[in-house]
Amino acid sequence: MSNELVSVVIPTYGRSLLLKRAITSVLEQDYKNVEVIVINDNKKDTVDYISTITVMQDFDSLPNIVFISSGENVGGSEARNIGIKHSSGKYITFLDDDDYFYKNKIRKQVEHLINNDIDVSVCDMDL
Repeated sequence: MSNELVSVVIPTYGRSLLLKRAITSVLEQDYKNVEVIVINDNKKDTVDYISTITVMQDFDSLPNIVFISSGENVGGSEARNIGIKHSSGKYITFLDDDDYFYKNKIRKQVEHLINNDIDVSVCDMDL
């Protein structure tokens, strides 16, 4: 099994109350070599901008968390692009702020990539 770094990009807009669950689901993965990149896509001086900063303070001490908060609302696609630019991982995956990963999601996808010598891995969602 590979131990390559996986970057998880989480853009957040207007849902700071759910953000902690999303981040925690990444930190609790059975695949441990991950970095989490959170992009605060809320406009500066809004309640959502400030509440996102407050949520992120719970993760200040973790070296594998990158928090980007420019105060601009650039939209989900551009926020993801910003996350990619700040990623250090060999692999990149995306997680919306209102979603979460099952504990084995990253490991299974990394194994799928390596075992099949492919560049992209997609998966179903659980309804």
